[in-house]
Amino acid sequence: MHFGKFSFLLFIFCANLSCSYRLNAQRQLADSLIRALTEIREDTQQVIVMRNISFAMYRYHPDSALLWANSGLRKATRIKDVKGISNMNEVLGIILTRMGQYDKALEFYLKTLQIEEQLESTSGMASAHNNIGIVYTYLKDYDNAIHSYRTADSLSAVDKTDLIHYNVWLNIGEVYEKKGRDDSAIHFYTRAKKWASDYRDDYRYGKALLGIGNVQIRGMAWAAAQKTYALGLNEMLRENDEDMMCEAYLGLAKTHEALGQADSALFFARNALFLARKLAFLSREQDVTHFLASFFAGRQRMDSAYYYQGIEFQLKDSLLGMEQLRMTQQMTFNESLRQVELQENMLKEKEERRQQLQHIFILMFIPSMFLVTILLARRRVSLSVIKFLGILSLLFFFEYITLLMHPVVQRITHHTPIFEILIFVGIAAILIPTHHKIEHWLIELFVERIHPSRGAGHLHHEKTKEQVDNHVVEQTENSEGISQKNEE
Repeated sequence: MHFGKFSFLLFIFCANLSCSYRLNAQRQLADSLIRALTEIREDTQQVIVMRNISFAMYRYHPDSALLWANSGLRKATRIKDVKGISNMNEVLGIILTRMGQYDKALEFYLKTLQIEEQLESTSGMASAHNNIGIVYTYLKDYDNAIHSYRTADSLSAVDKTDLIHYNVWLNIGEVYEKKGRDDSAIHFYTRAKKWASDYRDDYRYGKALLGIGNVQIRGMAWAAAQKTYALGLNEMLRENDEDMMCEAYLGLAKTHEALGQADSALFFARNALFLARKLAFLSREQDVTHFLASFFAGRQRMDSAYYYQGIEFQLKDSLLGMEQLRMTQQMTFNESLRQVELQENMLKEKEERRQQLQHIFILMFIPSMFLVTILLARRRVSLSVIKFLGILSLLFFFEYITLLMHPVVQRITHHTPIFEILIFVGIAAILIPTHHKIEHWLIELFVERIHPSRGAGHLHHEKTKEQVDNHVVEQTENSEGISQKNEE
């Protein structure tokens, strides 16, 4: 047993070294991305890099990650990069979930969902619903969480290889576990485990095992839970998932204590405490110290029990202080969001002013075209020029009517292409004949009333000339016929 403990401690030491290496690698990645950002000129690429910087930072420095994500959101908004806005909203939701600001995280996930619905991205909508379900789980709104998870699952039903299925089943299992519905929890954890087994994903297979172990502890299946936790822990150690490692250690401590293996229980509990303190997982540390206080109290070692109980109370105060710090951070972040909203409103108002100026210009341009046509008609200008200007004025007028009606039709039909086409075909069936009638009337008005010498009189002169020519031709033909008859 001592040899086993020594080997396990050696394995843990190596795993912790690997964790430190991984953390340093994330920092180096973030630093390299920040340096690369200065050399990128394309705005959309800058947004992508800012998103990657936020992802690289949020585990070890969430405050800095939040600032980068916020900057990326402002840039994406300024350049109207819709997909970039969606991605940055998602990153902000992930960071805020990590920081425990669940209400704000939910707002960003809902914004992401709205954009992905507009883009008609099935995978984007599924991911957004899954993230929303996670927030509802933290808020202990389990019914809405399950609804969000099932929606995400149904959106990805076509592609069975999609990772969203595993995440959803694992998350639903966790919700049912928290609700005390062990049979349902085991069902979904088992589905997640099977998915991971089918696609040979050992890490996710281990995470599903830890969920099953939690349910087995609730059912006091101590031996089965111990074996399940041990298998899951091996995969967590390989992947260096510190949070899941703490959960596995604590689960093993509980199972060993229940089976009367006090030394092993203490061994695993101290490992969990070591890792929780090293990584500053205060909530995990509180769970472990609560277990240790109960463990020593049950063995009448009151000094140790009081020691860990005191640490537990200190952790509660620390968590309360962190909650107050989060409230301060949230106030700062809210102000930053307000600045983003102000910028968005300014851009929106600028765009509206630009649209209004264009409409004013068009409204002034169309009457000006008619006026120019009338003025030119009063002068000695070619009749074809007057006709062309008159037709052009009418074209501008009718196209402007169509432009004004387009948003109204979209709003009525809710952007349904079939209905939009039918309505615009009906409008065209009315406008085109009307356009031709008004065009004929307007040209006649210009030609006949404004310039009568070149209008009706000119047309009458051309008609009289044509009649005279026909008469001459007729007389010539008659003369030729009489001459031919005389010759005969």
